[in-house]
Amino acid sequence: MGVETMPNFRALLPLGQSEEAELLEVAYVAASAAFEAARKCQDWSSTDGHLGQHRGDLVADEAALKVLESSGLGIYSEESGVNDKDKDLIAVIDPVDGSANVARNIPFWCSSIAVVDKAGPLISLLVGAPDGAVYFAVREGGAYKGSLRLKPRPAKPLGESVLFVNGFPKSHLGWMQYRTLGSAALELCLVAAGSAEGFIDVSPRGLGLWDYLGAALLLGELGYVFGDTENREVYWIEHEERRHIVAARDQGLYDAIVSKVSGLKRSSTKREG
Repeated sequence: MGVETMPNFRALLPLGQSEEAELLEVAYVAASAAFEAARKCQDWSSTDGHLGQHRGDLVADEAALKVLESSGLGIYSEESGVNDKDKDLIAVIDPVDGSANVARNIPFWCSSIAVVDKAGPLISLLVGAPDGAVYFAVREGGAYKGSLRLKPRPAKPLGESVLFVNGFPKSHLGWMQYRTLGSAALELCLVAAGSAEGFIDVSPRGLGLWDYLGAALLLGELGYVFGDTENREVYWIEHEERRHIVAARDQGLYDAIVSKVSGLKRSSTKREG
């Protein structure tokens, strides 16, 4: 199944956000190119590059870069590093979040792009498997799945909540249920869409900026709480830095999750892709 048809960004966004609509159009084309390249790629063997990199990651990255390099944006990619980082607008891209899933024919992964300026994330767009669903958000313009504007859902106590978990904690963190699906970006989109109350990363290394930035803007537009378990900066970090991300529908649930994680040692299971 291919990528969902491009939403009419200009009709959906508030007046005065034509620049953001143009950026979303570029992001849609780039993310769709990465998604389709990954979907069609037959070689998902490991490379000699960074931990968890597969050949399909590079194929998808190349497809996205062909679009982005002609857009005038700076580029910050998981696979190919940082180019033109002094530009006013920078595209942060994860061509395949969940590449270990793709390599094992597990249909849960996505292609993610966020464009940031000096104030933080400006627009973001993600294309998710298995059906090519499009999620996008604009600063002060809302969060969407396709042409449907997402609305915030009421929070629940931790003991009544379903959480997405990346990694494996050494003890139960107090949730009602949890899901571990292998693509942090797409899991965070599902939090925005109402499928779960929150998300927590307890992996040993943590997540890179590209893993979460696209979905973070969706959550922010809904008024959800998003951060790092150690209260570190999450929007301006170097390529080699990682964060242990928490997301929740409100501050009470966020604080409850963080309090459970505090003092726990990280699991020894490495994130593969």
